[in-house]
This record gives sequence, structure tokens and C-alpha cells, in this order.
Amino acid sequence: MMDEFQTAIKNKAIATTDAEGLGFSGDSLGFTGDSFGHDVPVHNNFYNSIGGRFYFERAPQKSKHPFVVYYVIDQIYEFEFIEDFERMILQFNIYSNSNSSQETNTILGYMKTLFDWGSLSISNYTHLFMRRDFARIEWFREERVWQCAVQYTLLAQKN
Repeated sequence: MMDEFQTAIKNKAIATTDAEGLGFSGDSLGFTGDSFGHDVPVHNNFYNSIGGRFYFERAPQKSKHPFVVYYVIDQIYEFEFIEDFERMILQFNIYSNSNSSQETNTILGYMKTLFDWGSLSISNYTHLFMRRDFARIEWFREERVWQCAVQYTLLAQKN
């Protein structure tokens, strides 16, 4: 069950969309896409802002900043009458070694857009909600790193 949730979160974070490439959209010749006329897949702002460095439970040693690590803090099985639910508490930690908190706040904004009340495609489950519970930014002086801890509650019903 944990794998389905982990896969859904990762898929949401790395999702791509088809976008017009290289500014040809609406030009006088009617070209769209890249220089060869192909649609260009583009990742979401959250994924782009962290350079694709999105890890489950731990980042590799000496990971390039910024990056995000997410954890499952708690997993609760709920049974109500004839329905099965899974409630998970997730924490995302944003790390940045920028001189100011601006980069961390920008990534947090992209994370909110992507995950706040967003929907996930979870195998064998119906996603009910993903609610942000809190976000806290902190500067660690000795490590010279900003960390933003963001906690979400996720509720899904077993199909």
C-alpha cells in the first residue's frame, strides 16, 4: 500500500505537460512546438525549481541545492462501517543554501500550487484530499542551509 502512495506523490511531482517550445506559437507562419514541430514536454514549476532533486526519505550525500526530501510520518488505517480509509501524514523538507529565504519561499509556493488540495492518482484507492497542515521555514547557521518543513494530511479510500 505504501508503494502506491509513494508512486502517486512522485508522479505528481515529476508530471510533465505538453508545451509550445522555443516561442514559435502564433508566429506568422503558424508554427507550434520546437524547431522540428514537436510538442515539448515541460515539468511543473515545483520540479523545475528543485532541478528534479526530489527524494524519498533521504537525499544522496552532498546533494546539490535546492532539493526536497519527503517522508511518511504516520500511516493510520481507518474503518468506518463498510469502508476502508488510509490516512497518511507526510512531511516534505525543502533544503536551500541560498543567502536568503527567497528561493525556499519560491519553492514552497510552487509546492502549495501543486499539492494543496490537489488530487493524486493512487492505484486501488480513491484520493479524497491532500491538506497542508503547516509550513515552517528555519535557517541553520552552522550548516548555512534553509530548511522548510511542510506537513500534509492525505486521505484515500480503498476501492
